[in-house]
Amino acid sequence: MLTACAAFVFGQSLVKRNYEFNASNKVVKMAQTQQNGAKGTGVDNASFESWNGTLAGFGLGQMPNGWLMITGNPGGQQSSNAQAGTYSAHVESNVVTNAVLGFTDTLIGGTAFIGRFTGSALVQGEAYTSNLISINGYIRGSLLSNDTAVIVVQTYNGGQGAEVGMGALLFGPNQVSTTWTAFNLPIEIEPGAPAPDSIVIFISSTGVGLFQDMDMGTLTAGSWIEVDNFTYNVEVPTSPVASVNPASWAAGSVQLGSGATSPTFTLTNTGTGTLTVSNATALSAPWSTTFNAGAVSLAAGATYTFTFGFNPTVAGAANQAFVLTTNGGNLTINLTGTGVSASAVMDGGFENNVADFDLEFTGWVQHDNDASGTYGFQGTTFTNSGYTGAFIAFNPASTSPAMTDASIQPHGGVRFGACFAATTPPNNDWLITPQSPVLNNGALLRMYVKSYTSQYGLERYSVNVSTTGTAVANFTKISAGTYVEAPATEWTYVEYDLSAYQGQQIYVGINCVSNDAFIFMVDDIEIYNPVGVDNNTIKTVAVYPNPASEFVTITNAENQTLVITDMLGKVVARINVSSSLETIDISNLNQGTYFININGKVSKLNIVK
Repeated sequence: MLTACAAFVFGQSLVKRNYEFNASNKVVKMAQTQQNGAKGTGVDNASFESWNGTLAGFGLGQMPNGWLMITGNPGGQQSSNAQAGTYSAHVESNVVTNAVLGFTDTLIGGTAFIGRFTGSALVQGEAYTSNLISINGYIRGSLLSNDTAVIVVQTYNGGQGAEVGMGALLFGPNQVSTTWTAFNLPIEIEPGAPAPDSIVIFISSTGVGLFQDMDMGTLTAGSWIEVDNFTYNVEVPTSPVASVNPASWAAGSVQLGSGATSPTFTLTNTGTGTLTVSNATALSAPWSTTFNAGAVSLAAGATYTFTFGFNPTVAGAANQAFVLTTNGGNLTINLTGTGVSASAVMDGGFENNVADFDLEFTGWVQHDNDASGTYGFQGTTFTNSGYTGAFIAFNPASTSPAMTDASIQPHGGVRFGACFAATTPPNNDWLITPQSPVLNNGALLRMYVKSYTSQYGLERYSVNVSTTGTAVANFTKISAGTYVEAPATEWTYVEYDLSAYQGQQIYVGINCVSNDAFIFMVDDIEIYNPVGVDNNTIKTVAVYPNPASEFVTITNAENQTLVITDMLGKVVARINVSSSLETIDISNLNQGTYFININGKVSKLNIVK
């Protein structure tokens, strides 16, 4: 008798990693991704007739196309004892030595899988959009002692981050023999689950170490199973089914008085008939949407697109849930964002607006348009390694162990902005500055860029400008060509003339479009805005004494921001003036001429020592 186990929680103990090695085993990048739906041929190759030797050179044996196998008998994975056809997949537990996987005379359970389980980092995903209700197949084998074998299937919607359905079969020594036996694996579908976009199939020759806090049987050398000829039984919907992608939007930190626009959301009828919307949440400020419930009448397979806006006027978190009530099920889109005051200005050096390995930078906006997991380092760990996102605030001194090689050090300070290679290339990741002040003639974008290594090709990026908002569609490219390459030898200074935007406020978007490289590095990003100097003293605001050496007094400037810049336009002090008579300490500034900007009025300040 076969035992159905549909409610297991898949554990972290089964995390596998894909490594890329070069000839000298240097600068090795590691796939550790949460991305779903990477197209393979595993479902199409359900009869295990197509095989490849891509990983045979690493001692991992022949693989069925679309599947990854790690077993105790790499040479026997391609079995010629098929239920029908020529081949079947042989999964065996045994003692192996493999330098690539770090095994030395290690007893391992055999595995074969495609896809990703919730809570794990398995890769080799298979796109799959049918509503699977069961799988039929054939199994044979020999399980020694009280060992067990397991087949687990999960369907998943990566866009909404939701499990759709799951099922498992557990086989004991008395449930398998060397004769082929048919099985049926039912899939339990979560109530109200969206349509899937990917599938996972996991096969193991042992039940040990697969599930959290649960070992089934005893891992035994020589236990094996073979599987063949899977067929997939799907449910055909007879009514509308509502699905939305993505399922949420994190607007991040947005400066007060400016705004952010979401990526495009797509509502789809994945069922039959006509999908309509009877109600949609009426969003309140600072949120808005282009969604119009009355405009939705979707035939099977039809789509409707819309966006959200986030325009905070009050500092702090502002979260709302946008609920769609439809005749094909209800959908909830979670909206999160934080308003930050104008004093939370651009810190393109990644020193004051972030912590180590943050994925959000205060005042900045990011778009992860490739929606892929990322590579990490072999033998080096850090918070958010393998992240799904755009840029990360990388501090090489805080990795474990600390990274001390010169090629990974910041241009200045302790952190830089890093965009790691997507495991499903190419990258399409955006880092967008806070809104600039009104630009003067001669304004520049200034920054430093670098490729961590040229081994996988140089990093590629473009520079873009928007005068209207932070949505990708708002930007116009100002850098030359399709992309610019960042040198790997050292940090390279680049600048772009922004004079064409004189009199306007802008956002600058840095778009990483690298194709399977490794790490695009950027640091000390600055929108340089030369001041227009008024040699006359500000009429309503007084600054004295002038010249000064240790202190200056500011009058009539309460609740305003005072900015002191040097002759080159570099901001050396930014002070929020709280009273009508305020004394400012300038003792740390060197002798020279400076400019004080209060509410757009500029005057000279001479400092003598």
